[in-house]
Amino acid sequence: MQRLFRRYGLPKALRTDNGAPFGAGGPRGWTSLSAGWVKLGIRMEYGRPRCPQDNAAHEQMHGVLKKFAATPASAHPAAQQRRFKRWRHHYNQHRPHEALGLRAPAECYRPSQRNLPATAPRWTYPRTWLRLYLDAKGRYRWRKRQRLIGKAFIGEELGARHIHPDILAVYFGPHLLGHLHANDPAGLRHARWRQSLQVQAGGAAPLPNPPRSIKI
Repeated sequence: MQRLFRRYGLPKALRTDNGAPFGAGGPRGWTSLSAGWVKLGIRMEYGRPRCPQDNAAHEQMHGVLKKFAATPASAHPAAQQRRFKRWRHHYNQHRPHEALGLRAPAECYRPSQRNLPATAPRWTYPRTWLRLYLDAKGRYRWRKRQRLIGKAFIGEELGARHIHPDILAVYFGPHLLGHLHANDPAGLRHARWRQSLQVQAGGAAPLPNPPRSIKI
């Protein structure tokens, strides 16, 4: 993926399914891989489980690929790869697409102007916030108990602020992950809503204070 990002630039969004290595059952469905993409400013989009119609164009592309390049499959992997390369060139450079006004994708495509940074960006948080660093199991010790946050954020610096004496809101940069409750030893209660704050990774300015009316 780093090689692709260097060649084509960083995309605005990546749409994937919900399985590994892109999705998991933790906060926001992120894995360590997708959390790293989020730090690069890439928006993660997940299709609904068992709903291929959410990615109809992608499914259609798979059907065309199978029909013209793999039915039947070649006898040897090298020969099959040559067929894939020929098909890809035709599909991108010559084949007209209805969704593009009967133009080929190469006529419309422009590389992203956002380059892969040389060093990984890091979030900055307001000085009054707590900094959370997770153990090897993705937990954080709070109120004399180990609370599970998520393995996706091992090695990352998380921010947290009290929204109530017994409730801690936990953030990954501008993204609300969920809440820790003093009377709930199980761990993080995942956020059920999407919060959008105008914050950029790697900037020197701290996060602006999130809105006071946070849903729990």
